[in-house]
Amino acid sequence: MLRFGRHKSPRDLVLQLQSALRSLLQHSSSDSREFKRAHEEVAKSIASLKLLLTNRLEASGAGSSNRESHEAAIEKSRLSEALSEVTRVAFSQECSGFLPMLLDCIDRVDFECAKFIEHLFGNLLSKQIGNRYPAVEYILENRQVLYKLVDGYHRPEHAITFGGMLREACRHERVAEAFLWDSSGFYRLFDHVHGTAFDVSSDAFTTLKDLLTRHKAVVARFLEQNYVEFFDNYKRLIESENYVTKRQALKLLGEILLDRYNYSVMTKYIASADNLKPIMNALKSRQKQIAFEAFHCFKVFVANPHKPRAVQSILVQNRDRLVEFLQRFQSDRQSDSQFVDEKQYLIRQIQELSPIEA
Repeated sequence: MLRFGRHKSPRDLVLQLQSALRSLLQHSSSDSREFKRAHEEVAKSIASLKLLLTNRLEASGAGSSNRESHEAAIEKSRLSEALSEVTRVAFSQECSGFLPMLLDCIDRVDFECAKFIEHLFGNLLSKQIGNRYPAVEYILENRQVLYKLVDGYHRPEHAITFGGMLREACRHERVAEAFLWDSSGFYRLFDHVHGTAFDVSSDAFTTLKDLLTRHKAVVARFLEQNYVEFFDNYKRLIESENYVTKRQALKLLGEILLDRYNYSVMTKYIASADNLKPIMNALKSRQKQIAFEAFHCFKVFVANPHKPRAVQSILVQNRDRLVEFLQRFQSDRQSDSQFVDEKQYLIRQIQELSPIEA
């Protein structure tokens, strides 16, 4: 147990911050005396907690002699124990609601305090005590934390901060799995990808991509069991009028289809003529990068040795036009030997397609 003498213990600091946060949330008018007093108390409490969790040797610019290396080991141990104490208290019964209050107050504090809240959130998530991750367990039992994180994209000044915290939380497989299966939270993310603000939309897509590519076995199971709802929502991204959204969505779709974990999802997706049509439309785009990403989705349909009748019918009906189109398609990529080989393979496959018998 840490001994602090006259200094406040980690427990005291966390409870002090919680009390200040609660007071700040109770006063909505930033001009009121009570709000200003609560704001000052939060700033002071955060400064004290920040001091506790700051590496004092790094802050002082210490060197790397043997003695200093020993001191560094002691300081590392102190930091670990301090963070363990903070984590225990933050998720104890006497400190109920500490994490949600931190998130609720992030746009009521100044820039440096908001930065520390983001930093503290990451530290709490990564802290393992024994074989437990208290922050992860708390989030799984209190899903409103995930809702607050995804809805943080509505807060213009802190949207990127909330996106970063959501990705940090979903690095833990159990949290990612819970978020994916919670349709009331997960599909809100699609709305933010469709947003008009470029930085928010891009960050939301980064979060979506991270969710769909990090924990592959979890994602494969999710896509198999939620195929219709997921791809109904994802189709909106593929058909988006926004250039960046459309390009990123097509690129990610290609990655999803070609990932071996998603084999059953891929075979189901490429068996649908309704899925082929928007890909062929994107393939004709005048925007080269969109057409290029669509090509990598289109090739999966063509390379399928067991094409359903509806898919083969579309390809056969458009065979001559497709061959002519592909022969001219992005001919300036001759230095990309893999692309050239794949294009020639598709041309041969389409040329060899047999007409559908009545």
